[in-house]
Amino acid sequence: MKYRFILLMAVAIIGIEPCCVYSNNISHTSDKQYSPPLNKFGAVDVKAHVPLAEQVTPKPAGFTDPVLDPLTKRWPETIASPPELNVASYILMSATTGSILAAYNANKRLPPASITKLMLIYIVAQDIQNGSLKLDDVVKVPEVAWATGGSRMFLKPNMKVSVKQLIQGILVDSGNDATVTLAMHIAGTQSAFVDMMNRQAKLLGLVNTHFTDVMGLPAPAHYSSARDLAILARAIVTQYPQYQSWFSQKSFTFNNIKQYNYNKLLFIYPDADGLKTGSKNSAGFSLVGTAKQPDNPMRLISVVLNAPNAQASATDSKTLLIYGFRSFKDVTLYPSRSTLQKLRVYGGKHKMVDVGVEKKLVVTIPKQSNMKPKTHLVLNDGIHVPIKMNQVVGKVEVTLDDTVIKTVPAVSLYANPKGGIIRSVYDYFAKWL
Repeated sequence: MKYRFILLMAVAIIGIEPCCVYSNNISHTSDKQYSPPLNKFGAVDVKAHVPLAEQVTPKPAGFTDPVLDPLTKRWPETIASPPELNVASYILMSATTGSILAAYNANKRLPPASITKLMLIYIVAQDIQNGSLKLDDVVKVPEVAWATGGSRMFLKPNMKVSVKQLIQGILVDSGNDATVTLAMHIAGTQSAFVDMMNRQAKLLGLVNTHFTDVMGLPAPAHYSSARDLAILARAIVTQYPQYQSWFSQKSFTFNNIKQYNYNKLLFIYPDADGLKTGSKNSAGFSLVGTAKQPDNPMRLISVVLNAPNAQASATDSKTLLIYGFRSFKDVTLYPSRSTLQKLRVYGGKHKMVDVGVEKKLVVTIPKQSNMKPKTHLVLNDGIHVPIKMNQVVGKVEVTLDDTVIKTVPAVSLYANPKGGIIRSVYDYFAKWL
């Protein structure tokens, strides 16, 4: 116990997540199945040497990366240049609008290491919300979880632990043992849970992401990108804001062992409240961060990949976030279910239908600019009854300085079924008057 404590403290001091000190790479792919290297216990082998070229596979012929259009490049005369960081790639995004504020090599595929665990947590949040999983559910620790090396919560085989404790062990301790335990509790096997992760990646549009294990240990075809990780982070913080406190916990004590969160951003930037770090010898140190200032509606997400050390990944994340809050602002143009126009329809139960936006319309713009966003409603041709509630009937374009910066669907805010014979006859003649 004494030696384990000394090792743990040494790891905490140098800031490496031992779950991810080895490295490797491969490519986004088809539905080909890949398997991680295993140790003698049948657990993913933390000491396996998987070359980086196998972890991050090349992009296939004909593959096209998503087009990134950072706001810093749209108005360079208005916005200060983004900071230069010593990282392989980064991205800065508004969580509310999804607008990319700044980016560098954001489609580059790299090993995500323990940031992989964010996808597990996203699935866990879904299951808790739909009622198939509860925070106080008690889970029995499988032996293969105990046998998984690297950073750990220090679980023992057959120990019983709650889902809430496992979440803390995953996000604070970056525990591989906790990750395997929770994944197997949900899906039965690790491979089944990996399938769930890859399906979710496709649903979210993570085109440069593929998972081979549940915790981010070196494995063939296990990679992601700054852009994809920002989209995943945005899904977490916008769809499940009630769980944001999970990611800001600075320490966790389990079985009389206290461990501190590997996310050093939480300790150097008061506005930060998440999300997850990852590190590998060959892939450097990475961090997905998020922050929200008091009395500021804007939440920002930062992703830095392959920084030289843990402190640099935190410092660079802080630099990005401060730059974002200083340079940009989120502006609400319309609350949810706002009417933009009353549209005359013929043959319906009602003469008019309200057309507007279903969700709150928010845009991200330069903070120091005097430009004012403008909206333009474009209706589809041939809108006929019956019209369903929230039926898309056109689009709303938002422009800034004559540049379209956002397009959202225009919807009918109320249903308008077909009218009776009297209304139909009246409207027939009304068309020609």
